[in-house]
Amino acid sequence: YKTILMQAKKTSDVVPTVRRIFFDGNQLIYNLNSDNAVLVNSCFCNALNKRKFKFKVNFYESDGFQEQVKPVFNNTETLPMMLGKLMNVSGDDLFLLSIYIVSLFFDNITHPVIIFNGEHGACKSTAMRMICKIIDPGSKELLALPEKKDDLINTLFNGYFIAFDNVSVIKNDISDILCKAVTGSSINKRKLYTDNDEIILNIKRPIGINGISIDMSQSDLIDRSIIIDFKRLSCNKRMTDAQVFGLFNELLPNILGEIFTLIKKVLKIKNSISVEHLPRMADFAHLGYCIAEAMNKGDGTRFLEVYSNNNLKAVENTLQNSSLITSILEFMSDIDEWMGSATELLQELLNMFSVGSIPGDFPTTTNSLSRALSKYKH
Repeated sequence: YKTILMQAKKTSDVVPTVRRIFFDGNQLIYNLNSDNAVLVNSCFCNALNKRKFKFKVNFYESDGFQEQVKPVFNNTETLPMMLGKLMNVSGDDLFLLSIYIVSLFFDNITHPVIIFNGEHGACKSTAMRMICKIIDPGSKELLALPEKKDDLINTLFNGYFIAFDNVSVIKNDISDILCKAVTGSSINKRKLYTDNDEIILNIKRPIGINGISIDMSQSDLIDRSIIIDFKRLSCNKRMTDAQVFGLFNELLPNILGEIFTLIKKVLKIKNSISVEHLPRMADFAHLGYCIAEAMNKGDGTRFLEVYSNNNLKAVENTLQNSSLITSILEFMSDIDEWMGSATELLQELLNMFSVGSIPGDFPTTTNSLSRALSKYKH
């Protein structure tokens, strides 16, 4: 037998290991394949050979790793123009979605949950798949939203951009985990079902959800969401999957090139831009402002307005799904002000329903009414 003796070398250098994207605040490195990576800083943006250029980062390439196409720079079309050819959105929603996709390459900030809302046949799932392929072509793409918290925690831990498909209802305990994953949190879970040991997982992930009139009532999740509306495609605009993804694959190198070019501009201006009166998700709002300015000087203000209006839309969509809020709005439709106790208000609202017609989610006790009003107060 032969014996090999090895001794660890002492070193003070610590090299991070990441899956696809590394951003240290000043430069971004994106892993294309086993040979090349894109380096972006405020002065440089190009694909480099990893053997010739010694990147101070290790890239973890799992069994499911897939190569990304090489980006094409110096494009004549803007990012919204290219995405508009692929995704069934337009106007402010397309503008906001374009900024959000660029922001996904910055892994050090909190990202809102992106929600694709619309009826059947609006190409929501197709658009979400495209985002997955833009960020990481080796990702699992669309997943079912787990019903158990431990399953959701495992799913979030093992990915970068996590997209859930065909979601109709988001339960409170699942909503809590999603909120923690958005802002970044240490989440504890059982190590094994056969013992009481726990492990702590640090999770901070951008999340995508698509569905038809998604029912969510948690104000924390609403405040952390962007809702993009999709309209049903007419028959004369429909294409096969082969046609759609054929066009996508044709445009992908240009899309990536434009994204990295925008990131270069953002890194050049972000430290000199100060934004007053930032909303919740302040890091994303500041980054979004910088991305909008990189797209077109002066569009930062437009981004803040569009982002604020989108949050109001998320609130309105949620309130429309609440039988309590719709009842209160109907109750107040002919009067300017009402004063009374929670018990009196509950009786007034219950009097509006005929026998047997009270919705299942409607609070029927004073305590449950008070809790529901507190939840919707914001």
